Amino acid sequence: MHRKQLHSPRTAIQYYEQHLALARQLMDRHEEGLAYNNLGLAHYEMGEYETALEWHQKHLKMSQESGDKTAQITAHQNIAASYGALGKLDLARSHYQSAMTIAMETGDKQEQEDIARSLGKLQ
Repeated sequence: MHRKQLHSPRTAIQYYEQHLALARQLMDRHEEGLAYNNLGLAHYEMGEYETALEWHQKHLKMSQESGDKTAQITAHQNIAASYGALGKLDLARSHYQSAMTIAMETGDKQEQEDIARSLGKLQ
């Protein structure tokens, strides 16, 4: 899901919450989306999959509103991973398929490869 952090996930969450607050204050929707994504990743790393899911769903909504296809792919993949960790494989599969559809639309072969690998692991 994401690279190893220099801080503990709990410490990272504190920084990501600051990031989110500043992004909101500055009305920077892109940075707000990044903060949602990072909060989701940190909670996922701690095994808090329901909380991770909530953050990733916020990231997806924001990326859909802005039309950021790359962020939509990322959000769908992270939602899928969270659902997979919760044992909700049909929902995980659905989000991986959504990510694949967008990756195919954008011609992003690397993401298509990554998504196909993730789908294979669900089987």
